[in-house]
Amino acid sequence: MCRLLGWSTQKPATLLDLIGEESLSRFTGLASLHSHGWGIAWREGGQSVCYLKETGAADQSPMFLEIARTLRATAAILHLRHASPGLAVTSTNTHPFIADGMGFAHNGYIPSSARLLNLLTDRERARLQGETDSERYFAVLRNHTFGKLWATNIQTGIAEVTRTADPISLNALLLTTDNLFGIVWHYRPGEPGGEAVEGYKTPDFYDMGYMYAREGFVVASGGWQDEGWTQLPNRSGLSLNSGKPEDFFTFDLPDNALSL
Repeated sequence: MCRLLGWSTQKPATLLDLIGEESLSRFTGLASLHSHGWGIAWREGGQSVCYLKETGAADQSPMFLEIARTLRATAAILHLRHASPGLAVTSTNTHPFIADGMGFAHNGYIPSSARLLNLLTDRERARLQGETDSERYFAVLRNHTFGKLWATNIQTGIAEVTRTADPISLNALLLTTDNLFGIVWHYRPGEPGGEAVEGYKTPDFYDMGYMYAREGFVVASGGWQDEGWTQLPNRSGLSLNSGKPEDFFTFDLPDNALSL
């Protein structure tokens, strides 16, 4: 049970610049529940992906408040963690995960994630640092990058995960050196396939949306936004590579492997 937020802008901007003080306060307030760590990955001038993460709650972290107000980046992804039962609150389990020049943050649950290990090479299994389903999911997506991530790579990776591990939600943000991708793939409580969704989640818990503001896009999971946001359809992806409207596009994601 986590929260996601990312941005892609034409010029470097802070989170405060993009969403304003009131919205920043509402988003930060979610850390009272999502209190098992926070992290951010961002792109700097040289296009390298940098990151910072802590295992404490964001709303109790001076570093989080400083980052939100002062870190200027053309693209970033931010994660507030609520740990799945049985998973330790450690740095290695805290999002975002960083590998191969990419950052990845996940809001979801893959009950059969041990099966994902069978999709990885011995080298990739050895590179795993934590024990989360999220890090394993990220590794499967990287199986299909071949040095460059495209929407088609993501579609193939999602199909492989859904065929192998019966996920509840694969919602995620993925930051590369030249792009930011959003992934919206989940079941709702009461839907066929959604039986394992925990009862405390509302039906719209996994919804994600985006808005355009100050020459850039913000994409985020719900629970704090005001007006001006557009909801992303379930089973869809979002690509943002410059913050320009003409470079924004969405793409379909498979229901399962047979739909590709």
